[in-house]
This record gives sequence, C-alpha cells and structure tokens, in this order.
Amino acid sequence: MEATILTVGDELLIGQVVDTNAAWLGQRLDALGIAVVRGLTVGDDAGAIGAALEMALAASDLVLVTGGIGPTDDDRTVDAVARFFDAPLAVDPEILERLAARWQRRGRAMPANNRRIARVPEGFEVLPNPVGSAPGLWHRAERDGRARLVAVLPGVPAEMKAIFDGEVAPRLERRPGRAARVHRTLRTAGVPESELAERLGDFTDLLTEGVGLASLPSVGGVRLRLSASGPDAGAAARRLDALEARIRERAGEHVYGVGDDPLEGAVGRLLRRH
Repeated sequence: MEATILTVGDELLIGQVVDTNAAWLGQRLDALGIAVVRGLTVGDDAGAIGAALEMALAASDLVLVTGGIGPTDDDRTVDAVARFFDAPLAVDPEILERLAARWQRRGRAMPANNRRIARVPEGFEVLPNPVGSAPGLWHRAERDGRARLVAVLPGVPAEMKAIFDGEVAPRLERRPGRAARVHRTLRTAGVPESELAERLGDFTDLLTEGVGLASLPSVGGVRLRLSASGPDAGAAARRLDALEARIRERAGEHVYGVGDDPLEGAVGRLLRRH
C-alpha cells in the first residue's frame, strides 16, 4: 500500500508553524508497512485542497489529510472534501450533542459556529476525537477500478495522533495482504560519501523489489539506511541481514555502529578493548 500525506494550513506555508504532523504520520505509516510516496502542503483554499486530493488519489491507495476541520471560516477542508467527492454535507446530531455537552461541562453555552464541526459528508464514517472537538472522517472510494482510502484528521497534533492511533491505525492493521517494513541504520566514519559509494559498488542482486539503500551524509560521517519489506518482520529483517553483511565486507572498519550508536561510544569500546 502507498500513501500520500496532505497537510493543510496557511500557517504551514508561511513558516509560522512547523509541520510536525507529516513527520509523525510518516513514521507511523512506515511502521505499518505502508510506503509514503508523496507529501503535499497547501493553504486554506478549497480549490488548492481539491487539486491536491486529485493528485494524491492518482498516486496513492491511502490519503491522510490533516488540518482545516475546525469551526472557523478559514477551516475549509471538510467543504473541499465534500465538494471533491460530490458528497452533500449534513449536521450529525450525535456529534452536535457531544459538542454541546462538552461546552456544558465547561459551564458555557456552545458557540453557534461549532455546528460547522458537526457537518459530515454523505458516505463518510465519523472517527471520534477523544481529546478535542472536531472528529475525524474516514472514507472508502473507488477510483480507476481500485479502492482508495481517505482519512481526514485535525491539524492539532495531540488530536491528530489520538484519532490516528485509536481509529485509523487499527483499520490499516486489519487490511488484507499487509506487509511488514523494517529499517536499519549503519553508521560510518573516516570516509566521504562519494568514496564510500565507490567502495560499496553495485548491489543490484540484493536491491530487489522492497529492498532499499540510502546514503545520509553529515559532518560526522555517513549513515546508511537499509530498508526492506516482507510478509512479516522476520522475513524483512533477513533481507536486511544479507545487505548489511555485504556492506560490512566492503566498507570494513569504516562501519562503527548501528542505529543511534554514537562515534564516541565506538571510541570508548576501542579504548576499553585495548
């Protein structure tokens, strides 16, 4: 399964808010064996949101949208999604009742604009929000003869995470044919990226479908990120074992650690050993 993450908000485009939602969702989707193939960010504009949805659905089986589902006039995501899928909006009485009760617990009357939060496009499933007001939305659509999944989530990180973990992730875990995807990072030092690439040479026989190798250079050294997919985590890890063995054989002493192991730790081990 391939996914696109679509984040919505003018504040993201002008740099007023850093988009941490996309990074968090990317990590969670990867852990579920779902490859994120595209990330899009658009402002609070219904036309831009619709165009981004068109692009995302053409490239992905799953589209996750965050932001723009609150009660104010600049929250335009739900309207854009409803227009895109030609799904009339209607106020959900259960959502409205929950919102009214939430305000009542605060000892205040619910503002009239909260009715916007209770609107649900026809054919969409409501995803309860356990830590906030605006619920998420879930939709399954047929496009080009294939099923597409769409989740619309709040932009507030705590609310987005709660709905994703409580409602979206379980649905994705139950999908048929789910594959596992694992990563491993080898850390190197004492060799620049271009020279390391020459030492490693060709991995065509190992970099088959579902196996990847990426080079991440920095001042302190080059990290090599190994990725593999398989029917389960064990099978994917075995594919990484073969790739790691070949890298260690060719890079030799330049590989000093795995994962978050710092260069200082490797030096410390050498000092104790000698």
